[in-house]
Amino acid sequence: MPVLLALFLSPVAGADTGEQAEVTVETIPDDITVVGLEYTGPDPTGVAEVWTGLFERMDEIPGAAITDPGYGILLDIDEMSGQFTYMAGVQADLEGAPPEGMRELTLPAGEYAVFTFEFAILMDVVDYIYQTWLPESGYSYGPGLDYEYYPTDFDPSDEHSQMQIYVSVE
Repeated sequence: MPVLLALFLSPVAGADTGEQAEVTVETIPDDITVVGLEYTGPDPTGVAEVWTGLFERMDEIPGAAITDPGYGILLDIDEMSGQFTYMAGVQADLEGAPPEGMRELTLPAGEYAVFTFEFAILMDVVDYIYQTWLPESGYSYGPGLDYEYYPTDFDPSDEHSQMQIYVSVE
């Protein structure tokens, strides 16, 4: 079972995550094409750096703007070594190859559990999803990719900013 990487803030001690994260199950009708940068390595600070790099190169993605919603996708993790690959991207419709050094990825349509919560409890929500909610939900893990969604009004310096995690279910 994939595990999303909690990247930026420490968990809120004692937070009752199940009550602080709203969950719905939604059908995403269409694939979402995301273009962005990847980080591969063992250091979670590399994730913040890949977001910074994406913002600096946003003008290279046709039709994209720094104010667009962001997508964070954990593509691979080796729990033995701690190595992981994480992609930071934005939705884009490319005509041709992505800009040099960037990757294009399709988030598949399908059924997803959508968790909405404040950024401050990101790590708690990740634990809650995979250790409590999914095993007790009646759903099984689906064939899609799990991803973080950062809406247009998301501010990483504001721990109360709302974000979402989408988990593929069936």
